[in-house]
Amino acid sequence: MGKILKGKNLVVLGIVIVLAVILGLDVKNRNSNKNKSSTSSTAVSERANYLISTRQLKEWLKNKDFVLVNVHVPYEGEIEGTDYNIDYRDIDKFEQMFSKDQKIVIYCRSGAMSANAFKKLRERGFKNVYDVQGGMIAWEEMGEKLVFKK
Repeated sequence: MGKILKGKNLVVLGIVIVLAVILGLDVKNRNSNKNKSSTSSTAVSERANYLISTRQLKEWLKNKDFVLVNVHVPYEGEIEGTDYNIDYRDIDKFEQMFSKDQKIVIYCRSGAMSANAFKKLRERGFKNVYDVQGGMIAWEEMGEKLVFKK
């Protein structure tokens, strides 16, 4: 009977060890995911500080002291006063053309591509980048027209 209990104890001990390992990995993964979400929420909250509305853009355009860049691809028009059309993925081109302290306002059709470009530009050290919330769609919804130069 003593041998059977020892065998059962070993089985129970093995189960406890397996559960401890699984639970330990789960806790580690949860902590890792918390760190990832806090990093991404930091990026989101940082971007929120640099989002401008289309109304703000319209006001800024009256006394323009920035470079206005359409990052949308393919080309579907642009906001009057746009200085450059640069593919949102071509961050190297931004580095070649602009200083990292230069005031740059970016936009796209809806906001998705410019959000991506904003994140990459900030990662590369651009400190003065603003993103137009809602992009060209919001611009048109405000009653403004797009221009087509290409």
